[in-house]
Amino acid sequence: MRLSRLLLVDDNKKFLDMSREFLESECDHVIVVGTAGTAEEALKLIRQARPTLLIVDLAMPDMSGLELTQRVKQTRPELPVIILTLFDTPRHRQAALEAGADAFVAKASMDSDLIPAIERLSSSGEC
Repeated sequence: MRLSRLLLVDDNKKFLDMSREFLESECDHVIVVGTAGTAEEALKLIRQARPTLLIVDLAMPDMSGLELTQRVKQTRPELPVIILTLFDTPRHRQAALEAGADAFVAKASMDSDLIPAIERLSSSGEC
């Protein structure tokens, strides 16, 4: 069984740690290959860690998750991106879709919606 290699991108260190713990406890076929607190750090880790799926917050200090998604899709269009954010509005969902995101999950429903999104987009097809 192939493992899905996730890169988590969020400027909140506590949230990154909690997300890593949640995903590694809930998903047998997922490994978190790295976490990034900025978009620039994420771009570097994408080259180094070779993730097969990105989970990206919208609000970050150096560039938005939308801009990061656009940049990733320009160079690695096959790399799935899940936007995971507090900003759950139709406008944000539409902007994420237009930026090239493959899924949108509100942090408020992370416990019920993130695993199915990962399963749908992961290289293994399951968590």
